[in-house]
Amino acid sequence: MTVLLPVALLLYIARRYFALKEKRLEVDAMLAAEKAAQYVSQSKEMEQRLRVLEKIVTDEGAQTAGQIEALREPRAPARIGADVG
Repeated sequence: MTVLLPVALLLYIARRYFALKEKRLEVDAMLAAEKAAQYVSQSKEMEQRLRVLEKIVTDEGAQTAGQIEALREPRAPARIGADVG
């Protein structure tokens, strides 16, 4: 009895410890999967942007200038009566 009780207690503690470790590993795995999904999403967005830039750079003619102007932010209108000097 003096040996059985401490051994049983140690086994119980070890089992609880390893169950906790397993849950932590599962949570870490879920977080890693979530981060990987975010990286994939960001990667796809970057690829789309790169395709647009490649198309603009390789396209010749007036379309290029029009596309560049379309990407620029609208400017504030010039003030009437400004210095004309």
